[in-house]
Amino acid sequence: MKHIHIVGSSPRSGTTLLFELMRSSFSIDCYPKHEARIGKRPPGNCEILLTKSPKDTVVMDTILKYVPNIYVIFVLRDPRDSAVSKHKNKPGCYYGSLRYWFNYIPYYLRFQGHPRVLTVKYENLVAQPDKTQERIGRTFPFLKKTNRFSHYTRNARPSADAKKALGGVRKINTSSIGNWRKHKSKLKRDLAKFGPIADDLIRFGYEDSKEWRKELADAKNQSIQQHVSPFSTKAFVKKKRRTQILRVPKVWFYHSRFFQR
Repeated sequence: MKHIHIVGSSPRSGTTLLFELMRSSFSIDCYPKHEARIGKRPPGNCEILLTKSPKDTVVMDTILKYVPNIYVIFVLRDPRDSAVSKHKNKPGCYYGSLRYWFNYIPYYLRFQGHPRVLTVKYENLVAQPDKTQERIGRTFPFLKKTNRFSHYTRNARPSADAKKALGGVRKINTSSIGNWRKHKSKLKRDLAKFGPIADDLIRFGYEDSKEWRKELADAKNQSIQQHVSPFSTKAFVKKKRRTQILRVPKVWFYHSRFFQR
């Protein structure tokens, strides 16, 4: 069994979109309806299993080390846009936060560059979906293409939960890129609370300089509602790291020939 697990720089980074694109555009015989953590028991007799859970970013370095038939796609998104993203489940709240960036990215750096890891930028995915699909196919040659990513709306059959996360089945577009400029007050608050990201933006190719910070100078303080997820906290990350020693044998067993038989 080949298992591709999608993780990301945070929730609201594009992992659901990529999951649905791959499910509808490659020949993949096993997948959950929406989200499944890496330790969840997979169905037996799978040739290719596709799952996703952004929260698993913090443990994938260890899983990759011990489970050789797991492949990872990491979805990287401009943290400013993720921080101001919202969700249909809580439309009046900001669902994203820079807290995720600071707690998840250090663990991504531990497996960045691994031969079974592909990093996909959300911005490239929505701007050039077919080129991104070709890159995925070259990286994981066991995947068989059945449709084009750009034809997503013709073939997609997302679950109800996925539809909420995606805001419906919509044509892929770039309208969400740079959305932080419409929510400067929220971003300014996050920066004050969690710390600067200017160096990271240059490091990951989102900015050439720190000039963008001037756009926040006149941002007014506004009352906002923030969804605070336990999955964004340092306590969650510490617990995941502490219990991974128990998770690794379970994941290894589920991916062994013995279990698959």
